[in-house]
This record gives sequence, C-alpha cells and structure tokens, in this order.
Amino acid sequence: MQECVDRGVKWLDKNYPDWLWRVNVNLLALSDCKRCVLGQLFGLENYDDFSRVVVNIAYKADFLSQSFAAAHGFDFDADKAYFTGQYEKLTKTWKATITRLRAERIVGETESWPSISYLSGQHVELLATGSE
Repeated sequence: MQECVDRGVKWLDKNYPDWLWRVNVNLLALSDCKRCVLGQLFGLENYDDFSRVVVNIAYKADFLSQSFAAAHGFDFDADKAYFTGQYEKLTKTWKATITRLRAERIVGETESWPSISYLSGQHVELLATGSE
C-alpha cells in the first residue's frame, strides 16, 4: 500500500507541485470522492466526477483508469475495498505520508534560515550572523 501511495506522491509532485499543501488531512477520506486526495485537488462532487478525472489523468499517463488509480494509491476495487477496510488503511497511509512529507519539506526549506535560540525568554541570539 505504501508503494502505491509513494507512486501517487511522485506523480502528484511532477504534475501538481503544490498538491501537498492543498490537501486537508483532517478531512481526508479515501472512501469519499469529495474528501479523497483527487477529490480535494479537483473539487469532485461524486464518483462520476472522480471517474472522469481519473480517466483523463490515466489517458494522459497512458494507463487504464482503474489500474492507474489503484497503482497510485488513489482508489481500489470499490466493492472489495469497502468491505475489507482497505479505504481506512489507505487513508491512514496517505495521512501519515502527507504529514511526514510536510515536515521534511518544511525542514528542507528552513535549513538556510538563521538559527534562533531563546535565552531567558528575552534574549534572542541570531547564531547565523554571530550577533548578540
């Protein structure tokens, strides 16, 4: 399951670079077309919208729509997944992945910022510039 989500992340990073900041993990639910990853990114209202988007994406990616969605962690065979709890597992995997990636990417972006340490609640030392 993680491999599929990682494949989806890689595809989203390539095609929609700001996707990571547009998905609300508190609302994320892969069993709901409005609240799944693609639903939040594309404003989907129902399964027909989801199918249309996946078919369009898959066509551009040269995949069959359902196999594309499953291979990239966006969906399963709906009947089997709903009854086996797979959507909940997939949702947890996406939430954990998004949370981890946000933390990693924020740290990566802030490595060039000046280091700040707070001493006695009042004194701030900018370590990067050496000033006191």
